[in-house]
Amino acid sequence: LLFQVAQVHVQSDPAGRLVITGDPDQPDNPWGITAFKKVINLPLRIDPHQTSAVVTLHGQLFVRAPFGHPDM
Repeated sequence: LLFQVAQVHVQSDPAGRLVITGDPDQPDNPWGITAFKKVINLPLRIDPHQTSAVVTLHGQLFVRAPFGHPDM
């Protein structure tokens, strides 16, 4: 059985914050997965060109978001 649980997006907004959003492919799914948006404020702006994200087969999200230079 192949089932895609949700569509997940990891972005940097203009203020340099990390924004993670998710929207299930099937809103009426039997697992109770709902849409979400999480904005993470960090002490410094992140470097969007060096940021990467991976979702594992078990549904874990790993984000690597190094801080940018102070003049960014």
